[in-house]
Amino acid sequence: MQISEEDIKRFHDFESSNNLDSLSYRGSNIWPVIRYAVFYYILSDHYQYKKRNFSSGKLKHFFKSILSLKSFICLFKKTDILLFDYGRNALIGGGQYNPTTFTFVKSLSDKYTITIIDLYGVIEKNSYPGIDVIDISYFLKYFRVFSRFVNTQEWNSCLKIIDRSIIKDYKKEINLKSIFSNVYIHQFAIAFFTKLAIKIKKPKGMIYSDNASLSMAIHYARQNNVVTIDYQHSLMSKLNILYSHPDNLEENYRNYLSEYVMTYGSYWFKYYNVSYKVSAVGSLQQDLSINQLNDVKKDKNCITIVSGIISRQVLVEIALIVSHKFPSLKIFYKLRPEECSNWRDFYPEEIKLNKSIFFIDNNERELCYYLKKSEYVIGINSSVLIEAMPFSKVIVYQNGWSVEMADIISLGYAIEAKNHKELVRIIENNVGPIKKIKNSEFFKPNTIDNIRIEISKLI
Repeated sequence: MQISEEDIKRFHDFESSNNLDSLSYRGSNIWPVIRYAVFYYILSDHYQYKKRNFSSGKLKHFFKSILSLKSFICLFKKTDILLFDYGRNALIGGGQYNPTTFTFVKSLSDKYTITIIDLYGVIEKNSYPGIDVIDISYFLKYFRVFSRFVNTQEWNSCLKIIDRSIIKDYKKEINLKSIFSNVYIHQFAIAFFTKLAIKIKKPKGMIYSDNASLSMAIHYARQNNVVTIDYQHSLMSKLNILYSHPDNLEENYRNYLSEYVMTYGSYWFKYYNVSYKVSAVGSLQQDLSINQLNDVKKDKNCITIVSGIISRQVLVEIALIVSHKFPSLKIFYKLRPEECSNWRDFYPEEIKLNKSIFFIDNNERELCYYLKKSEYVIGINSSVLIEAMPFSKVIVYQNGWSVEMADIISLGYAIEAKNHKELVRIIENNVGPIKKIKNSEFFKPNTIDNIRIEISKLI
């Protein structure tokens, strides 16, 4: 699947001309809640909802649910900030942490009381000493189970309106039924808990990295004068529909969007709709990367390939071609967090048996080790490619979602390879980017100080 700016514009026209932002279910506006999923249903006929995997044994599952329930005792303590943790841990500062949670705990915990809301039940005990953690992963799971008994007649009427609009404007029929349980109920459950937390804990602010599952929670927070702050956690581009909206938004629609967005640097401002109040605070991970592992020596015989779920097959081909063409090269294949536990189940035998390719399926070393050691970092679209630019030569292989990197390439900060032949030529001739990245524009330095200053203005 490849998305273009024309797809974004067409979707804006679609939602505006059909007046979808006025669509309501049980008295509430639902279009801001489901539009992200509908966009991907239209373009690819499905929405990749990632369910939390509860595949552990029954006894272990039972004890985990008890511990999750026990953590709800923290609901009855007052707090200044609700900090939402969405999993996807990385090795930072010697431990396994979600980058957003780690960043804001480090920046604010000495001045503000913080309660972490663990959406996926992945925070290890004592990860954040002195900080309350409420695990709502099982609450969300059981909420979804009980949703099966909800009468969906009114919901189906809403879907018919969307279905008719899609048929009229896109000339295609799409099955949107799974949106109820996969999207609406999931968001409703998070919002239900958020309401309880706001009523009982009286927070002044709510901080998170939005992944298209918090619109209802954001709406309730804004209705109750709780400051909503979204922190950048991924590559931003013109093609991110989550932050791209028609200009003529209704006020009620706007209240489902974060009031404030904090980005890595000023470069990213242009990708956010005017409805957001945007400021640059930096990336603590990048701060640490620049200052860590300065003894790591660049090895011209090492490259890193950054994995991607949608583009996995293409990246596997790249790894194999490079290994055959340059047998002396050591290739680090950096897996995505969600691949690490079971990558052997779906990667082909040819790459698993290749002696030149080393899969990075653990966090024994921090990411910056591979970025600093490698001569080239190759990928299609990933924030890792941006993080690598101060340390290595970055090659963007043209395929599908590589269009998200088009602006970076046009600025001369990365090298584009349009096919395998070009990729080989770039490595063979040691080609570098036209320009050195202006790191402070992409990643504002001194993240902790910047966050403290910005938060002090809001809370």
